[in-house]
Formats: sequence, C-alpha cells, structure tokens
Amino acid sequence: MLLLRQGSSSHGRGKPRDECGRRRSGAYVLTSTTPNETARAIGANNYTAFTGDLLHFLIHGLPGGPELLALPALYDRLVDAARADGRPRPQQLQTNSVDSLALVRNRHDLGSLPEAWLAPDPENDSLTGRSPSREPVPWWESGFRLGPLKTSLIVLEGDGQHAIKKQNVHISVERRDVELPPEIAGWRAEIEAEQNANRDAGRLFRWNGPNYAISNFVISRLGIEEEPVIYINLQNSDYYTFLATQQLDRTMADGSTPRTKYIHSSDVWNLPPFMCSSFGLNVAVVTADEQLIFSRRSSIVGSSPGLWNSSANEALSRTLDAMGRSSPNLHEVARRGVAEELSIEPHEHRIELLAFHIDAATCQWGASFVAFLSHLTAEELVERISRGAPDKWEHEELDFTPFAPESVISYLLRDDRINQWAASAPGLFYMSLIRRFGKIRVERALTKVLADLGG
Repeated sequence: MLLLRQGSSSHGRGKPRDECGRRRSGAYVLTSTTPNETARAIGANNYTAFTGDLLHFLIHGLPGGPELLALPALYDRLVDAARADGRPRPQQLQTNSVDSLALVRNRHDLGSLPEAWLAPDPENDSLTGRSPSREPVPWWESGFRLGPLKTSLIVLEGDGQHAIKKQNVHISVERRDVELPPEIAGWRAEIEAEQNANRDAGRLFRWNGPNYAISNFVISRLGIEEEPVIYINLQNSDYYTFLATQQLDRTMADGSTPRTKYIHSSDVWNLPPFMCSSFGLNVAVVTADEQLIFSRRSSIVGSSPGLWNSSANEALSRTLDAMGRSSPNLHEVARRGVAEELSIEPHEHRIELLAFHIDAATCQWGASFVAFLSHLTAEELVERISRGAPDKWEHEELDFTPFAPESVISYLLRDDRINQWAASAPGLFYMSLIRRFGKIRVERALTKVLADLGG
C-alpha cells in the first residue's frame, strides 16, 4: 500500500506544488488489491508483484508518458500490468487535489540521454540530474537503444502497441525528378560511368533501378482515439542518385560534407528530398511454431551487406510497386518482399504495420512490419526456401529463436550479434514483441536480461 498525505498551513509555506506551480493538498491511498482479495508475489521477491511494478515504473519511467509523473498516470499503468498478469485490480482513493501532484520525473525519456545526464548534479534534484546549461541531444544521436545496443534508428511514429491501419497511410507521387546540386550530380555521373564500365566488362555492377525520394512526411491524428494518420509525398529518383548521396562523408568543394551540410544542419522533417532517395520496408516474420526469423544480408547487396537484419527487406520501386500509374501501397510492397526473399505467399500470413522510421546514419527512411505465418513452421520454411526463391541470393544465412521476450532480447544482445545489426533490425524485433506480448511484459523482460548481463 502507498499512502501519501499532504496537509495545508495558514501561510502555504512548504506546501507541495503541481507541475504548473499550483499548491496541492489532500490524501492519496494506493493498494495492490481490494480489502477482501490477496495480493500476489512473483518468484522469490520479498515484495508483491504490485510493489515490483510500482518500483519498476518509478525507476525506469513510463514509455510515452508525461515528463512529470503524477499518481493517476502511475495507477493506469499498474492496472494494465495487473490485467496482463491476471492479478486483482489495484485500488486508489484520493481527496482534494493531491492527484495532480507530480511525484518524480519520467526516467524513461532520460534513459535515452547520455549516461552523464543521469548522474546526480549538485545544482539539480537527484532524480533529474539534468543541468539547464547542457545542450540537448541532436536528433541524429537519439537512436533506438536496448541497454548496450545502440542504433541510429529514429522511430518517428509507432511503438508496436497498436498496428497502423492500412487506410490511414496516404501516399502521393509528384511525377518529377529530384534536383541534385551540381557537385553531387557530378558524383552521380561518376557512378553511372563506373557501373556501365563494370557491366561492359562482365564484372559485378549496380543496376540503376527507378525508385522514390521522400519530399514530405507528415504525421497527424484521427478521431477520438487519436489513430495515427501518415501522409507521404514522393518524387522520382533512382538508385544512382541514392548511391551518390550515400557518400555522406565525402568532402565537398566548400569543405563541408553531405552529412554536415544537408543532414546535421536540418531537422528530420525538413531534409532535402535528394538526400532521401530510399524508402525501405523491414519485415519481422514469425513462423507458425513461434520462431522468429533473422537474416544475415549477402555481402553483395547494396544496403547493410553482411549484417544481420530483419527477416525480409524490400525497397519501394517505381516499376514494380506503382507501374507508373498509381501510388505504391506499403502493405503490398512488404508482402512482395516476403514472397521474393522467403517464398511465402500473401495468403500464408497476416501482416501489420508497426512504425515509421529513419536511419539517421544513412538518411534512409522506412517502415517496420511484422508478419505472422498461419501454418508454415520454421523447418518447413527452410525446406521450401531450399527449393528456390526469387531473391534468395539477398540472404547469406537464416537463423531462428523462440518468439518470446527474454529469448529475442537475449539474442539481440548476444556477443556475436550486438555489433552486427543493421540499424532497423533491433527496433523492429522489439516492437514485434510488444505487438504480441504488450509493452509492460517486454519492458520487464528487458530489465531482467540487462540485469542478468550486468547492464
């Protein structure tokens, strides 16, 4: 039980204030269950599961929660945790205005900051540890993290708790080519000449496939449930433009680089379209016998060669996904990728869109999907792929692990994997877990795995 009482005084001195500076008083009682039910303990802990949940939220914060945590926000998450475990519903009782009193700062957001920011600071309270004089973290350095595993993936919308509806994604295409600055246009010409020479000599060469550049990306909300709605504007681009703009650290005539000149000088919403000439779809595939598929990319693919990645990957193509007549459909593109790389037909799985993201290190945009197979087991899938798949060559090898929170998180953090992931993979797999098991259970599993690792 948590009992909080705040009294009043005739002068108001020392009375607690809420986040808006208003004085607050009253009493608040929070219990693990009703008077006639028994609270439950889990494992060998010396406290109840309710107390464990409360400590977890106070220490680690609430994902997606407010900056300052008041009692109602904590109570709602405690109810969700109890429901997920089949435990009795926690109870609360409050008087006056104490419910708006902020107890602690939300440490979940602080966890994405440099560790030095979390250290106690004599000029600040011990919970925030953040000095007003410190500079904010640049957007390109705030990538997805799992303890010691740090990536450059910036999740723009979605966290796995809810699928983004197909009808809420609106894509329009401007039928004009992106405009390259003269210097980068020269780099593109160099690439085209080199690839044509390789082709003529019978060497490995890159085909200049028509693709898209992202000229605008807007996130909005719909209805009383505030469903995410996404608007994406595309322009015509091609693979050689993508390769030219991927020379992010090549020195330009003015001494800058494309990274410093076009990425680090802008926010994520105002990047120039020519720097965004790639939109990829990453799919996590779960077999009918609950095995999650990991793929190690071939050394000859253009994106993330040799790295472990999502089960299937596909990029938007102007020729394959629009046929020059309509805007691409992201769900259909994801299904195409699963079919071409894993030989799984659309009717054999259920697919859901979990998130949109950008890889800050490469300025590549994308979407994260999860696909659940209806009847194919891991063994059956491996046997089927052995008989051939159109893009089988894009994978060097496949691996599997049970689709359960601790198993997948431990796999992601394995010594022989932790530094071998493509940027989009860890976030995708983590959100896929949340989609199946819920955020509270997955966050608990992460805490346990990190504790076991000493992280």
